[in-house]
Amino acid sequence: NSITLTPGTVTIEVSPSELVVHALDDGSSSDLESKAMERKIAEAFHSRGQI
Repeated sequence: NSITLTPGTVTIEVSPSELVVHALDDGSSSDLESKAMERKIAEAFHSRGQI
């Protein structure tokens, strides 16, 4: 199997106790460090009633 990612794409693995995010570019990395990405992910899952 192969997974192909392009710059600007992030992959997320969610478990009950951990959230792992892989980012390929500096912009996404900065969002992760500033907690902006965390807020975006929480909003996405919350809007689906999954948090």
